[in-house]
Amino acid sequence: MQNTHQHLSRAVKNRFVNIKERFTIPHAWIFLGLPGHPGKSVSSPFRADHKASFSVFQNGMLFKDHATGEMGDVVDFVSLALKLNKTDAIGWLLREPGLSGPQSGPRLPSHRQLPEADPSPRGIDFPADMRPPLKTEIDHLAQLRGLGRVSVKEAVDRNLLFVGTMRDGDSDPEVPSWILTDSARRNAQARRLDGIPWKVIGAKAKTLRGSKASWPVGLGDAKDSERSAVVLVEGGPDLLAALHLLFHAGIPLKEVTVAAMFGATQGLCLEAVKLLEGHQVWILPHGDTAGGRAVTKWAAPLLGRGGQVHVFRVTQLGYRLPCGSEVKDLNDLCRVACFAGEPPCLRRCQTLCDHFNLAPLAEKGEEYG
Repeated sequence: MQNTHQHLSRAVKNRFVNIKERFTIPHAWIFLGLPGHPGKSVSSPFRADHKASFSVFQNGMLFKDHATGEMGDVVDFVSLALKLNKTDAIGWLLREPGLSGPQSGPRLPSHRQLPEADPSPRGIDFPADMRPPLKTEIDHLAQLRGLGRVSVKEAVDRNLLFVGTMRDGDSDPEVPSWILTDSARRNAQARRLDGIPWKVIGAKAKTLRGSKASWPVGLGDAKDSERSAVVLVEGGPDLLAALHLLFHAGIPLKEVTVAAMFGATQGLCLEAVKLLEGHQVWILPHGDTAGGRAVTKWAAPLLGRGGQVHVFRVTQLGYRLPCGSEVKDLNDLCRVACFAGEPPCLRRCQTLCDHFNLAPLAEKGEEYG
């Protein structure tokens, strides 16, 4: 490796060394969405391997495939995963959004660096008339988002989904809105029920005043739940879409906690990380640059905490919307798979769940975990 990067400038070389020290092979494994899980005796992520001949060791800094003899550091690992030569693998590590900023390596926080969730929240500014949605409102939201009614109803049953009226400037003092929060009442986000952006901020989603952005909405009941699997998504629409896809893939919803971070720029707070310890966690980010950064922020503090972390990018399925643009999130996937008045495309739902290894949930049902 010394000869590979000796031509780099001192500043770039220092940044590269920083990345190598902080972005380990387990980080790369998860960031790239490779199959399986890093460990001392596991199956190779690069080939069919039924003898668990692949090993990650020295605190995640080195790997060796005992069957093929391939071994090396994170650069060699990325080189194999992406089929790059070592020079190009270094370039990927230096360029990839989410791994390195203009002057620093990847931001992979330790527990000491994670923000604490306020144990005594000051209170979110909820609408005074906030309540669970009526049947007609559930049906309207399901149609608006291109989802089945059962997924929206499930969010209501989990005490995640509410409706209320909110001000949108002086011209719209009472706008019907749908609101996602959970029993922890640490974070909440609202969208207009008519589907148009908020006029005041020019965006479709508005985080309510007093929210803690590092808290994933949906984890509020995880402490008392027996669910052993967690699906972590980006944004409220994808929370509903995840429930939709899991249901139509035949996976018992009571076996899975679905939680959402409202935006890709925020990392997980310490309390959320502790609640996720020991769980099977599937991260489904948006298929854009910000989603790449989110993988690093969300997955890194969960590594080595007694559970397993998987990453699935919807872009891996290769679907496109009718307009021709790439499907980059779960809700877009549902729009492709389920048109108004037609049943959902179960094949696509099952493909998704098989891809990030939720099939055992559907196969084992009550026995899972």
